[in-house]
Amino acid sequence: MLEEGQRQDWFGSEFIQRCAWLSAIFIPVFIFIELRRKKPLVNLRLMTNRNLGVSCVTNFILGLALYGSVYLLPQYLTIVQGYSAFQTGVAMVWVGIPQLFIFPFVPFLMKRFDLRLMVSVGTLVFATSCFMNTQMSHDYAGEQFAISNVVRALGQPFTIVPLSSLATVVLQPKDVGDGSALFNILRNLGGSVGTALLDTMITRREQFHDFRIGSYINPFRPPVQDRLNYLTQQFQTRGINEANSMLKAYAEIKQVVRREAYIMAFNDCFLIVGILLLLGAILVWGCKKTLAK
Repeated sequence: MLEEGQRQDWFGSEFIQRCAWLSAIFIPVFIFIELRRKKPLVNLRLMTNRNLGVSCVTNFILGLALYGSVYLLPQYLTIVQGYSAFQTGVAMVWVGIPQLFIFPFVPFLMKRFDLRLMVSVGTLVFATSCFMNTQMSHDYAGEQFAISNVVRALGQPFTIVPLSSLATVVLQPKDVGDGSALFNILRNLGGSVGTALLDTMITRREQFHDFRIGSYINPFRPPVQDRLNYLTQQFQTRGINEANSMLKAYAEIKQVVRREAYIMAFNDCFLIVGILLLLGAILVWGCKKTLAK
């Protein structure tokens, strides 16, 4: 339902409606069965453990942000800037390379600092990188992402690994496997929910901003008239007749409006991800103080 919702027009699709009904029926049934069985497939009773429960909720948010940011950046570069897959990969490499040099130090730091502090600081740095992407313009392309991507790379290593240790370090040895499974399930679920919601949000916010900007594109307004006349003359100099030149001028303005609407939609998405990360940075303090063993 989450993966195909936007493509299938959500509840306008009979397929999505069926998926929603199946989810609404069988997820509660699954939870009920797992809580009742003596040897459950997934030990949901472990969620009553304070550290594991809070860590799983925080991990859900981090999963949304991690997968969401990886989804948003290529989408922006492809839709707005027209980047190829190779160009997008070059722009994204700054998220990965710095982490190769940071990860070796994470276990060392985990033994000396409160894990809650590490996760909170890492999440705040991650949130900062998202807020850096909330004021993008049409000039914002691969090179302009470099700084925010490096900031993101500095924060991410201090989120998932310390949080995983925070979730399982207080569990009994026999429960560590089930606890780790729950932890990973919540992160993957957060990623699925996040990418689905962000995909929908991009579409909805693009339509919203397109309508708002379009309301100002009135051919009787002097700035619009000047722009139309300029574009029409430019096309006429290329040998296009006046009627077709005017149509092309309108089409060009429409394309600019759509581009700006998409940029504003991506700004909104990064803002939402940043706010959720701030929530995660606060939420992690609900765990008990813990050092890695």
